[in-house]
Amino acid sequence: MNSSESIAKLAEALAKAQAQIEGAKKTADNPFYKSKYADLSEVWEACRKPLTANGLSVVQTHAYLPEAPDMVVIDTRLLHSSGEWIEGRLALKPVKADPQSIGSAITYARRYSLQSIVGIAPEDDDGNAASHVQPQGKKPPEKAKREEPAENIKITEVKYVTSHEGETNGKAWRKYGIVADDDKIYGTFSESFADIARTAQESGDLVTIYYDVDAKGRMTVKAIEILDKAA
Repeated sequence: MNSSESIAKLAEALAKAQAQIEGAKKTADNPFYKSKYADLSEVWEACRKPLTANGLSVVQTHAYLPEAPDMVVIDTRLLHSSGEWIEGRLALKPVKADPQSIGSAITYARRYSLQSIVGIAPEDDDGNAASHVQPQGKKPPEKAKREEPAENIKITEVKYVTSHEGETNGKAWRKYGIVADDDKIYGTFSESFADIARTAQESGDLVTIYYDVDAKGRMTVKAIEILDKAA
C-alpha cells in the first residue's frame, strides 16, 4: 500500500465514516454458486454518503504491468479533502481475453478493491444461517465442497510472504516466496503479485495461484488473484 507522507486527517475521517457505513446488501444473483452477493453498485451505495460526509472520495484507474501484460490491474486511491491519500493495487487475470471477460474482471477488481480500502463487509442475507438456527423439520443445507482445479492452479490461503534480495551480473533483484497452506512455496519476482498475496493474508481470503513448474520442481507464479467468497 502506498500513501501520502501523512494520513492523520484521513485516518480520523475514515474512522468516522466507518462508524456510519453499513454492510453492502446482497442483491445480485450468482447462478454458478446459486447464491447472492453485493455487486459494485451496492458496495458504492453502502459507502458513498458516509465517505462524502467526512470529506473522503475514491478514485479507481487502470494500470499496465509490463511483466504481466495479460493481467487486469486496478489502482484504488482513497482521498481526503486535506490532500492526504492511501492507495492499493489489485491485479488479476481474466478467464478469457475477450471484452466481456475483461470487463467482468475490471468490475470484480473494482468491487473488491473498494470493499477493502473502505472496510465494507457484505450484509448477512440469512440471519438463521448465521446463528445456525434451522426451521423445524428441515435439515441444514449441505455445504458445497471446494474442488481444487488440476495441475498448475492452486487455491490456498496465504500463510506468509518471504522476500530476499541478490545480485546477478551486477544487476540487483528481489524475489518473493508466497507460502501456501501446505507450506509449498510459489516464487515470483513481481512485487505486485507479492502485494496481492499479502492483502489476502491480512484479510484471510483465499487466492488462486497460476504457476509453472521447472525441471527441479520449483514453482513460479504466472498470475495470482484473490478469490471472492461472495461471488
